[in-house]
Amino acid sequence: MIQGVLWMSASALLSLALTGLFSRRMRPDTAAAAFSGIALLPAAGMTCALALPVSAALQAPPRDSLPQSALWIGLLAALAFGAIGYADTMLRQRRGTYGFAFREMLALQTGVCAAYLLGLFFAYGKSPTAYFPFAGTVRLGVFFWLFGWIAVIGPVNAGRLTRTQSELYPAVCGVGALSILVLSLLRGAYGAGMLAAACIGCCLGSLVFLRRRELPLGETGRMLLGALTASAAFAAGAPVLLLFTHAVWIAELITFFVCARRSGGRESGRPPYLYLRLLENGKSERQVAGLYAGLTLICGAAGAALLYLF
Repeated sequence: MIQGVLWMSASALLSLALTGLFSRRMRPDTAAAAFSGIALLPAAGMTCALALPVSAALQAPPRDSLPQSALWIGLLAALAFGAIGYADTMLRQRRGTYGFAFREMLALQTGVCAAYLLGLFFAYGKSPTAYFPFAGTVRLGVFFWLFGWIAVIGPVNAGRLTRTQSELYPAVCGVGALSILVLSLLRGAYGAGMLAAACIGCCLGSLVFLRRRELPLGETGRMLLGALTASAAFAAGAPVLLLFTHAVWIAELITFFVCARRSGGRESGRPPYLYLRLLENGKSERQVAGLYAGLTLICGAAGAALLYLF
């Protein structure tokens, strides 16, 4: 376990350093600033390319975690989601208004998700499973496709709720990835831990380097980080943990739909998201990010404890 801690820490530090390296030439007063999140793509890719082979030699993973090949599939899927975010930003720059339409974005994401789930399906030996508290390892059967689609598309799009906030999503995503890393470490799924560590390093890099230079995370970074989180949870054999690490975003979505239903589609004059209401009431972005990260830490720790102990 000590070797796992050391290698995961090294992976997080490496992705942090690479994020700073690839973002240092970007300036907020140029058109290229909108694409600053692309710095996370080579940072995550290079870190995982170096760390995943090491993880295979550390310790035999538990039965319900995925084989090494599936880890690479998860990495490629995360990079593909980041590329979709990059294309969306590029299209927005050219049009001057918006990027992909909702249906176009959903179709592209579903295509990448389907390819990823197909890879997982064969990695599981055509009998996909997931670990649930109190129930143990459960065969998902046909439900795997719907469950997998929600478990991937949800985290990938969670960051899109916070487009105007540069600190909120990286802080919450990094804390959520920490819960996955701890569970992976306890269960011996070091490959999943390496993916989570790379995600944590990228989150820290966006907070330290991109935030300091007033560079936006962008769709590229948000979608990449969400996909890395989902890939790490699947690799650990515990995608249900995503329900705990994304509890604050689930609450945000519930709030949005409740507000939309009460207003009947009309403009209510109140922000549809909880974090916007907190900002409107005088809270700073850093305070809101700290609150959401703290809630995610509690929920993630509770979920990891349930999955490990029961």
